[in-house]
Amino acid sequence: QELQLYYDSNQDKFTEPAQFDLSTILLGVSPSSGKPAWDAARQEATELVANLRAGADFAEMASIHSSDMSAANGGALGYSHKGMFSAAAQEVIEKLEPGQISEPLQVLEGIVIFKLNGRRPARLLEFVDVENRVRELWIRDKQKQLWQEYLLGLRAKTHIVIEEKYLTISGRDSAETDRVEHN
Repeated sequence: QELQLYYDSNQDKFTEPAQFDLSTILLGVSPSSGKPAWDAARQEATELVANLRAGADFAEMASIHSSDMSAANGGALGYSHKGMFSAAAQEVIEKLEPGQISEPLQVLEGIVIFKLNGRRPARLLEFVDVENRVRELWIRDKQKQLWQEYLLGLRAKTHIVIEEKYLTISGRDSAETDRVEHN
């Protein structure tokens, strides 16, 4: 019952994030390249987007033009979730509808074009499927709670007296450091 209550109270810990089935074309540009290289990649990407939107096959174009490892698979990245891309790329991806192709986007590695093939919404995993994980997290949280309660109890029951005459600062007697100011 406690595990079920923990699961019900912490559903965010047991929710699979939304996922995006993506394909990509990356026109690689070295980050240290000059403006002409970046401009050429942007121009090529703009032309590719126009051709793709006119009906060119994305997988074929990715195989020919992309410098990403996914080019061998026609640019298919498979399912990815939020947090796997830069904030700028994630923003572009989230605005796409299935089948839609993004505008070219500059990333560290060059200029990228995304195609959203599909999406899966976030979903709460069933208790029976994550029961072991629920147990692990419940135990961890319970141990942390009990440890904190133990420490608070020790602090409440323990009387601490600091005898300054026995303190030394950098190896000198406290009597020699009477004028030391503490911030």
